Amino acid sequence: MGGASSSISDLERFVSNHGAEAIPNLSDLDNSVWEFYDVTSQQTFALINDDGATEIAKVSVPELATRIETLVAT
Repeated sequence: MGGASSSISDLERFVSNHGAEAIPNLSDLDNSVWEFYDVTSQQTFALINDDGATEIAKVSVPELATRIETLVAT
C-alpha cells in the first residue's frame, strides 16, 4: 500500500488508523507512485498480478485483503 504524505510518521499514523499493518506499505513522499498509477485519493490501491497487469481498486481495507487473497491464489 502506498501512501502519499509529507512524512513517514504521517504514513505510519494512516496505516495504524486504518488497520492496514498486515499490508506491505510504500512511502510515496514525492507522489511519483500516485502519479504513475493515476491515484487521486486515499483508499485507492493498485493491484499488480504476476503478468504485471494493474487493476486500480477503490475499496476498504477489509475488501482489499479479500482481493489480495484472491489475486495471490490465482
